[in-house]
Amino acid sequence: TEFNRWFENIYYCASSTEITDDNIHLYESFGNNARKFFETYLYYRYPDKKDFDEHLKRFFGEEVIPPILVRKLGDETSHAQGDIENHLLPFDEPEITGAAKLILKRLEEIDKDQFDALISCIKQE
Repeated sequence: TEFNRWFENIYYCASSTEITDDNIHLYESFGNNARKFFETYLYYRYPDKKDFDEHLKRFFGEEVIPPILVRKLGDETSHAQGDIENHLLPFDEPEITGAAKLILKRLEEIDKDQFDALISCIKQE
């Protein structure tokens, strides 16, 4: 499903060691895929009427930085929000890889069954 593909993109960005011609598409689409993954996952996890930012805070717990980082990546690389200069700069591989690792770590901590099922989908392919 698309949900699995969005997760797969996050997974490969977390495990990648460098940007190459073979994987640059993962970095180019990371913000959009992370945003879509969270919009879908958090909608079902927290079906209340709170906004997306509040759901990100609930997902990440007491930490303040991770949801801000993930939101920043989603906004800057997905919706062309903010300054146009943000979109002309090269991708920040460590920032994207770090955000992807945080997402995976937290998903595994709070929803191990979902995490394991998504990992098994990647390994089946």
